[in-house]
Amino acid sequence: MRKRMVVLLLFAILLSAFGCNKPEPKEPEPITTEELLQQIHVVRATEELTAPYKAVHEYVQDEEGEWLLIYTDIILKDFSFIGLENDTKNDVIFFTAGEKYFTTEQFVPGKPLLLQFRPIGTIPWHGISFEDANGTMRYFILVQSTRGEGDSPYFFIEFENGK
Repeated sequence: MRKRMVVLLLFAILLSAFGCNKPEPKEPEPITTEELLQQIHVVRATEELTAPYKAVHEYVQDEEGEWLLIYTDIILKDFSFIGLENDTKNDVIFFTAGEKYFTTEQFVPGKPLLLQFRPIGTIPWHGISFEDANGTMRYFILVQSTRGEGDSPYFFIEFENGK
């Protein structure tokens, strides 16, 4: 009987020492801009590029504008195609997210956004916003390349909303 009590006591000590030590939850690693931009794409839309998709989101802002295709390799929550507002402070321009033109709760691979809009001037007036996998709202300016024609005349640049 005494042996059983000793064994049970040792078992209880070992269980309390090793069995209850759960690892502390770690903060998720921040997702870098570079990692995101490798998984979010914007190209001029062509029939060849849009043909493989069974369904697309579609938004027409300007019927005279050009068609773009925005697609992703990852799930983006609370995705929006947005207007941008800008201001200057000490001769530095900063952007703020404006009106949401198109929104979806989840922007998923396989269902891109087919978008018709007209870029205006040299200052960008459009962008996207979404919640990343860590729950952080991210904001990107849609920029038209000034380096001439090419495969990707548009690209995204991240900005801090209102800063």
